[in-house]
Amino acid sequence: MAETEFVFMRHAESQSNLLGTVTSARPGTGLSLEGVQQAGLAGRKSALGRLSVILSSPLRRARETAEHVRGAGPDRIRELAILADDRLREFEVGELEGRTDDAARRQLWSAWSRWLDQDDLGHRPAEHSESGRDAVERFQDFVRATAAARPGQRILVVSHGTLLQLALTCLCVNIPTRNVHDRWISNTGLVQATHVNNELICTQWEAPRPKAVV
Repeated sequence: MAETEFVFMRHAESQSNLLGTVTSARPGTGLSLEGVQQAGLAGRKSALGRLSVILSSPLRRARETAEHVRGAGPDRIRELAILADDRLREFEVGELEGRTDDAARRQLWSAWSRWLDQDDLGHRPAEHSESGRDAVERFQDFVRATAAARPGQRILVVSHGTLLQLALTCLCVNIPTRNVHDRWISNTGLVQATHVNNELICTQWEAPRPKAVV
């Protein structure tokens, strides 16, 4: 079976990142001025060569990132379609939506220990939020369906920090679940992976930038 290559990108800095807002609401905020610059620079990354299509979360910050990346890339990238896929939306934060206080961020942050250290993906960090398993399973469905529909292609996927960090840590067969915060995906950070024989194998996990906004 032909391999499918994925280039997963976290969206550029958004207005909600600047404000420290916990949010998964739709359509969400757009990019900050710094985020627009980040996305433009990301479009010039060598890893984005040979792309066949760009798939994006429908949330505004991800869609704007995809558009700026495409606009800053070489001619071939500028001609690519950007297709939205709801399975790429951010982890649903439930009752934490819109909060900017430290207690809310700690509550969400503490979920990582339950999900990965205690192997409790069923944990929900807040009322009406997704569980870790909910998020991982919908992302896995996206990966499998996309790989089946696009064998042999190289695909840019623009999504969100919590979803990408959790799902890729759980689904890439060669990535440990420990010390997840040491490899947190920065805004416009990339994780490259290959889907082959129904497995997702990480080929490059870009090192986080210092003081990344999470």
